[in-house]
Amino acid sequence: MPNDWESAVFHDLRAEGAFLVSAERKDGKTAWVRVKSLAGEPCKILSHMKGKVNMLKNGKVTTVAPAADGHIEIALKQGEEAVLFSGFKVPPLIVVPITVPPEKANPWGLKQNNRMVTYK
Repeated sequence: MPNDWESAVFHDLRAEGAFLVSAERKDGKTAWVRVKSLAGEPCKILSHMKGKVNMLKNGKVTTVAPAADGHIEIALKQGEEAVLFSGFKVPPLIVVPITVPPEKANPWGLKQNNRMVTYK
């Protein structure tokens, strides 16, 4: 995600491996990531969360340790979901639109200094 996007939110984006992913970024930091498996395959996430990362899965909260490369691996059965978050309690998992001043809005990408910037 571009660093210029201080806040962002999305719900049920389809990801490679048959996953639905929802997440929220606030003040330049990932607040939470929810992953639901549609096929029952293992999931590997690179979230860039700072500090201790917790996972809510099957009603239980556990601490997860990222691998050396920063990825977090989650074993999910078909239809199962997990939420990753930092901090001591599960944040509100609410997805609402983020308002943007019209001069900063650009449905086709990111504008910097009045020119289009694309990310690969």
